[in-house]
Amino acid sequence: MKHSLSRSLFLLVATTVPAFAQAPQCPEGCVNQMVPSTCPLSTDGPLISASKYRVAGCSASVTAAYGESKTTTCDANPPPGTVLVDYVVREGSATNGHYTVSRLQSGADIQIEKQISEDYDYQESLAVEKGDDKAAAAIRQMKKSHLELVSKYKTNKDLVHVEVSASGHGWALDRKRGWQNIAVALDVVCLAPANLNEQIADRIASNFTTAAIIRNHSTKDYWISTAIVEDPSQGCATATRVVRSLVTKNESRRFELKGGGKEAKLCLLLGNQKPKAKEAMKTACEYKAGDSLVIDDNVTYPCSY
Repeated sequence: MKHSLSRSLFLLVATTVPAFAQAPQCPEGCVNQMVPSTCPLSTDGPLISASKYRVAGCSASVTAAYGESKTTTCDANPPPGTVLVDYVVREGSATNGHYTVSRLQSGADIQIEKQISEDYDYQESLAVEKGDDKAAAAIRQMKKSHLELVSKYKTNKDLVHVEVSASGHGWALDRKRGWQNIAVALDVVCLAPANLNEQIADRIASNFTTAAIIRNHSTKDYWISTAIVEDPSQGCATATRVVRSLVTKNESRRFELKGGGKEAKLCLLLGNQKPKAKEAMKTACEYKAGDSLVIDDNVTYPCSY
């Protein structure tokens, strides 16, 4: 029995890159893992790392009778949103058979990088619209780290090509079959989950969005009465320190509400004239970290005086 195993390209080996965390390794012996289309990305601040999975690739089997020679092939493609890092050959039973396994390069997968860039750009535009410069800056950092990760793994649309052959053998009075069975598993890294947009938004909401944003998109100035209530379970009527200020047109105002393990809420009243007396904050609207209010000429606000 002859075996030949060839690899047309060198294997990519993970190296230590200080710019971002390394992808977690597939547990020893794991096989046939399902790659969820929403595979979670890991984050450490703005730094992105991806999960590695070992998935079933393809299998090929051939049997040849005496006097015959047969060959069959199969191709193993990484699941959508992933790139190939390595592969593992698992040989089954064989008699007078052989196989070759090759890694074939199909060109750069520009769609992965395009999708990632578009998702980050969209979330950044939402942060800019809300006037949240801190969140927008964090998204830009995350995008940079993610694209560095993509560059590290060389997002080629590589596949693994398997070819197995077998020949019958023996002689006229002792005819014997030949056969070969083989399977390959793929080690892949998930770089572009289907719900990347949602993962970015959740990451920003839970870790970077610490404020409520008020943005004046109208053509005139507005007065606001605001108070921060340290205990979110308390109503706005309990607010004691009320601040009255003018939000000019095209101005945005940021109110920090979350930090140090604590989260407060913002109580707000809106008016187009300076208040003459203390207004009752019990009718104020409440906002939490991550909320935004956009003031527009064509909208009537329930929390006005």
